[in-house]
Amino acid sequence: MPESSPAATNERARWRKRIIRTTSWLIPPIFACAAALLHFELHVPRSKMVPRAKDDKGKTKPKPAPSKRQPWQPREQAELDALRVRFEPNPIADEPDEPDFRRQHDSLLRAVAQLAREAALTERPTSLRVIPHCHTVRCSLEICGPTTAVAAIALQIAKVERKDGPLWHELREVDPETKPEAAPAPESPDAPEVEAQACRAWVVGFRVDGSKRGDLTIPGYEPKRPAPVKPAIVPLDSTQPVDTSKPDPTRPAPAPKAKPAPDPG
Repeated sequence: MPESSPAATNERARWRKRIIRTTSWLIPPIFACAAALLHFELHVPRSKMVPRAKDDKGKTKPKPAPSKRQPWQPREQAELDALRVRFEPNPIADEPDEPDFRRQHDSLLRAVAQLAREAALTERPTSLRVIPHCHTVRCSLEICGPTTAVAAIALQIAKVERKDGPLWHELREVDPETKPEAAPAPESPDAPEVEAQACRAWVVGFRVDGSKRGDLTIPGYEPKRPAPVKPAIVPLDSTQPVDTSKPDPTRPAPAPKAKPAPDPG
């Protein structure tokens, strides 16, 4: 067998080096593609992709729906009785505040004071103050103003009822924290005298929860309804031209013209 020449041996060696070098370059991309295919098979779901929420960089995420606040529900009689057994033996200052009960019944006490004031007085005193504060099952009510006005309102407060029965479970007057104050001296002899001021306070409890302004009444008293307001009639300005094409609402409408009798002939 003839020996190969050195030139042929060198040529084969060069081709072998080229194949090895090319293969070494191809091995990393082959492994990378194989790893990508393996990751796709193992981790990419076959189902439909769910769109992701947009980020905060110029794009807004969907806002959650606002939660609706539940309206306050009156408590059952059994629950009221249990709360009274728990809190009534203690001073009202030690009774904790229940926000929903306070919000509902602070406004109710203001309505009670307003109704009593309307039944007792023809005009509202300028210095009258009504200060309610409700806790969990009881409330405190303080009224300050002219002495005679406060006394008249106090008589009417005891008469306030619900239309379907009593309003008060408890209505007990306590010593006012603010003592009666003497009337200030008039600035001049001709100035009208200012009546002395006084405060009276009560601890109150309602027979049932959830009474409203329309449920309140005082036996024998009918609230006065405001008189209807009539539209004002503006007199015509004689210096301005009158537009006769438009009807004048301040003038009575003209009587319709009588139709002529049919001719008998």
